[in-house]
Amino acid sequence: MNDRSGEEGAGSSVGTSGSLRSKRELLVEMAAVVCLAILADFIWALILLYERPAPLAPIADHVGLLVRSVQVIVPTLYIISRSGDLWTSFGVRRLRPLQDVPYALGAIALVVLVDGFIFALWGMPRYAAGAQSIYMGTMPSSGLGKSIFALAIVANSFAEELICRAYLITRLEQLTGSNVFALVTSSLLFASYHIYQGPIGIQCAFATGLVFGMVFLRSRRIWIPILAHTILNFYLYSLPR
Repeated sequence: MNDRSGEEGAGSSVGTSGSLRSKRELLVEMAAVVCLAILADFIWALILLYERPAPLAPIADHVGLLVRSVQVIVPTLYIISRSGDLWTSFGVRRLRPLQDVPYALGAIALVVLVDGFIFALWGMPRYAAGAQSIYMGTMPSSGLGKSIFALAIVANSFAEELICRAYLITRLEQLTGSNVFALVTSSLLFASYHIYQGPIGIQCAFATGLVFGMVFLRSRRIWIPILAHTILNFYLYSLPR
């Protein structure tokens, strides 16, 4: 990674793949996407810090997650299209399993290593034990519930990686010229709506964001962090409660 920060003013133009737009326009667009995709989740996470609502049935919880993910994915892809940029400039390219899966598995290994170190600092020497301490979720038992659960996990992983990696990193790079700033800021925003998981969860979410962000910066392919995120979430849900 390199830092290419410039001296342009807030109203100067920024070249993107399909258009030449002012920084002000990009800031307004980015603010709209953050409000759409992150703000509501952050407010909900704040509420969860102080009051835990009665748990929903697993199938209702997963239907809500699926709907929420689609509500984020579709408008964001539309906003990108309306901006004049191509989806490919945000890493939304054709899936290449033989190339993407090995990188995704490598990203998972790095996340487990980094998060395991964080757990150890908090006195939890085993990754599974640490994950159990911060991650809440229930695997459904019915066939329909499991199908909705799988769709929800995939859709949620797509939504989070589309926003926190593909969109935010790309736009922040265009605005600041610094992929380091883009990586750190996007990871902080990703961690912000995990605050309900406590200090360990925030640190793990930030570290995971850094790992997935570095993978995206290196590959410029959204499918690698999506695959890694999906597999990791399936694993976390499979842990005994």
